[in-house]
Amino acid sequence: MDAIEISPRAADSVRQMVEQAQRLQDALRATVEALGAQLDVPAGWRFDTNAMAFVAPVEPTLPADEG
Repeated sequence: MDAIEISPRAADSVRQMVEQAQRLQDALRATVEALGAQLDVPAGWRFDTNAMAFVAPVEPTLPADEG
């Protein structure tokens, strides 16, 4: 199957949005890392965007023994 191209104008618009999203993602990552360093967040913890807090890693659960 051949590619279905979009117009150059639409491509430029989408390209600009993708670049902006990448810049925002980079800024977000840097901000969260700086906050984590400032707060001495332990390695392995992650930032939960719902809680707006750093949370401990989830311990994997083992399946119950069968039988």
